[in-house]
Amino acid sequence: MSMMKFVNRSKRKCVIAALVTAMAISGCGLNGLERLPEIIKHQDKASEASFEDTQAAVEDVSLEVETDQSAAEDTTDQQNQEKEPYPYEEDLPDQYLVKATDISNNLYILDENEELLRTYDLNEIKEQVKIENVVLEPYSVVAEKNGVLIYRIYISGKDYTGYYIFAVKPQTGEYKKISQTPNGGDAYGFDMYKGRLCMTVSTGNDAGEWSVKCFQIDEDKFEFTEVPAKYADAYSSFAGYNSQYIYRNESEGESPERILDEMDFILAKRDKSYYRLYKDGTIQKVLKLFGDEIIIMAYDETSVIYYQYEDESYTNRKFYCFNLLNMTSDRIDVPNSANTLAYMDKKLLMADKEETEYGVSTTKLISYDVEKGKYDVLAERQMKPGMHYYYPLRDCFIAAHNKIFFADIVGNKEQLFCGQVSSNNELSIKDLNVVLRESDVFEYGEVKYLSKSRNCPFCDIPIDNAYAEYYVPSADKVRNSELIASDLFDMAQTSINYGNPDAEEYIHEDGCDHDQEYSQMYNMTDDEVIDSVGIIDDRYFYVNYQGYWYNGGAHGMPSKDQYLYDMDTGKRVSLTDFYTGTENELKAIVAQKVKEDYESYAFGTAPYWMENSKIAYEKAYEYSSLNGCIFFGEDGIDYIFYPYDLGSYADGFKTYHITYQELFGREHLVQ
Repeated sequence: MSMMKFVNRSKRKCVIAALVTAMAISGCGLNGLERLPEIIKHQDKASEASFEDTQAAVEDVSLEVETDQSAAEDTTDQQNQEKEPYPYEEDLPDQYLVKATDISNNLYILDENEELLRTYDLNEIKEQVKIENVVLEPYSVVAEKNGVLIYRIYISGKDYTGYYIFAVKPQTGEYKKISQTPNGGDAYGFDMYKGRLCMTVSTGNDAGEWSVKCFQIDEDKFEFTEVPAKYADAYSSFAGYNSQYIYRNESEGESPERILDEMDFILAKRDKSYYRLYKDGTIQKVLKLFGDEIIIMAYDETSVIYYQYEDESYTNRKFYCFNLLNMTSDRIDVPNSANTLAYMDKKLLMADKEETEYGVSTTKLISYDVEKGKYDVLAERQMKPGMHYYYPLRDCFIAAHNKIFFADIVGNKEQLFCGQVSSNNELSIKDLNVVLRESDVFEYGEVKYLSKSRNCPFCDIPIDNAYAEYYVPSADKVRNSELIASDLFDMAQTSINYGNPDAEEYIHEDGCDHDQEYSQMYNMTDDEVIDSVGIIDDRYFYVNYQGYWYNGGAHGMPSKDQYLYDMDTGKRVSLTDFYTGTENELKAIVAQKVKEDYESYAFGTAPYWMENSKIAYEKAYEYSSLNGCIFFGEDGIDYIFYPYDLGSYADGFKTYHITYQELFGREHLVQ
């Protein structure tokens, strides 16, 4: 299988002697007071006027303006005529980069007409393109141009900590390091813009210095030439003004090069104030209007969309739209639970997930019209049992060039769609005929679920919540379907009824205040969903599960399981029904697989706790058993170790394939 499939296809001088009354955000905005903007233009950081200085003369509110409009226009025209055109740009049509979910990790490149150009299997690239001491994780892809992928790789070592920028040509396996950040630095805002790879690089020092790097790419020769940034002179005056976590459009990475071309300034923060950084090097200070604890979600030429938490619980939020022209702030009435997806054409797009019972939810795509001050529900989708890890309207979501892309479920498939939001806040949807993922869970029957919630009888905080799916096979496709369905239902009931074994210790009226403050510590959640189903050798029917258990702390614990049934008898079977060797012999087979995998990594890079392969063998031998986590397949079993068994939590499950020939001396499971 190929890793990549190709598919056809003025000068105004303002003297401000006005001082603005203090602006503090509370309730529905700025308390209804009319405001005047304070504008400070400077090249020298020492020339800034402080917010405290502004407040000191709050009673003097006269405004004095000097203008020479004709001289300003003459000067601007002269500057435009004298300025040489920027030579490092190509006139290329827009393309869209859509990354599928973490489960499939495919990457799709579409042209300006939403036609599919290229598809990449990022997991396959990770396995086939080997770079010493560097792992090409799917989430590290940041850009693409005509068959060349750009990866941002974090490196942490004794002598260097920062990011390497690699280019990879999947069809040939070639790779090349393009750049790296300074020691301790960062790289972000990646953008394939007008033929150039643009990115923002920070030094990581206390001064907050950063710059924009640009590279021309010759994909045929696989060469990368650094060229000056278009607004390099302006960037040199912006050190100390942090724009890293202030997004114009949250759903897509953008370089300052693109933003300055399209709207003249980028928004940045310094200390506790916000500024507009213009492409001519001018800096305009927007007063300390927002307070210390705000999160800016998006902005454009006239508006800044942000929210504040109401208290230290960080659960209740208030959303605002700040007008950069008249310096007023208006409350946005959107659900507190909504997550921002994008901001485009004066519309804030959000996804709101509403739980109707534990584990069962409805997702709404909301569009808030900033100019009209109202929101509408553009689309609504209910959760579908059997496709629990599919998130229609949210999977693959990006917004760019007045279009949005998102995934939706059609039958047993997750497909890619393109949408456009009209001026009337209505969504038109186009099916792109691109299948992102296809599930087999409905091939042999249907999926049902059980849900349970228990709350404290005194303060109503959740005590334990559980969700479990179970399979109901069809009689015409699975022999002894009734016996199998009954056992699967019983297993789901057992999972649901397990509950929180420690709950009774802290269900008491006197402890409710404490329990409410730390409610997450006392709420145990347990989810078990069906991942896939299938039949092996026309005799054995299996159902594969994924789960996640949580009871407070930094994270919970994932789980995997498989139930295997003999369709001739309707009974559940396991490895001991097939394997005739001893448990120690199985341990040795598993441990040898672990040892071989450990030795396949470059020295010091193996994702294991152990210092060498000998210790890895010993630990694998100790932890494996006939009753371990075992998944049966067409030609063998997968023996699975849980996180923490052999490696860290971040390393996840470790899976080792053992053929039936190695286990039983035959090619198939059936004797």
